Amino acid sequence: LNGYSGYGSALQEFLGGSGSPLRELTYADGSLAMLRAIGVRYVLVHPGDYDDPAFGAATVRAIKESSGHVAETRDYGAVVAFCLLPATADPAMAAAAAGTLRRIAPAHVTATASHRPDRLPLAFDGNLDTRWTSLDRQTGDEWIAIAFDRPYDLARVSLRLNRWSLGDYPRELSVEVTTGTGIKQDVTGVSIKEVYRGDVLRLLGLGLFRTGSYPSIDIDIPPTSTTAVRLRQLGRTRLWFWSINEIEMWERP
Repeated sequence: LNGYSGYGSALQEFLGGSGSPLRELTYADGSLAMLRAIGVRYVLVHPGDYDDPAFGAATVRAIKESSGHVAETRDYGAVVAFCLLPATADPAMAAAAAGTLRRIAPAHVTATASHRPDRLPLAFDGNLDTRWTSLDRQTGDEWIAIAFDRPYDLARVSLRLNRWSLGDYPRELSVEVTTGTGIKQDVTGVSIKEVYRGDVLRLLGLGLFRTGSYPSIDIDIPPTSTTAVRLRQLGRTRLWFWSINEIEMWERP
């Protein structure tokens, strides 16, 4: 599109803001996965236009060294053009989008956290303009533990943000569920299985693309009888907190 209306979308503000993943080259693979997921096919980098040309050159190197995202590269000197591979379909997300899930009411969960547990009620109050926050930069040792009042066939964990807290997304997330059978045993003999580990940029990008100002990071869970969930933030930031405006749990009917 040639032209600019002057109105910035939440996605545009996120990618161009101080908390943009494009400023954190450690997560270049996640950034490219996010761009592919929302339909971006071409990335143009002008290294000489950066305030720090060395960072522009590092950006080009990070994209070239990424894994499984770039179909073709053209280097024209002042600009380097990357053609991205098309995104693959996600059948689990398509099924959930059809309205097949049912939300577990907050009254059925009990939660605690490593940081600021006093603020956790704000992540279950139904208000997307309030939030739980660690109130400290991400260091890799943050967690939130959620227990259910009975077993549920948990299908999805949704972490809701708003456009004013996008920089506080978890840099690397682990999701563990407590089940009757699993991969490892804790000290009480209850089985704990890790069902997700990695960055969340692709999921956050899809959430921004679909819902704009109040995106959802949706983690789909394989069918299992779940009694508890543990969210662990494993990444590190220089300044950014870990914040969640609302935690939503969804079960299969």
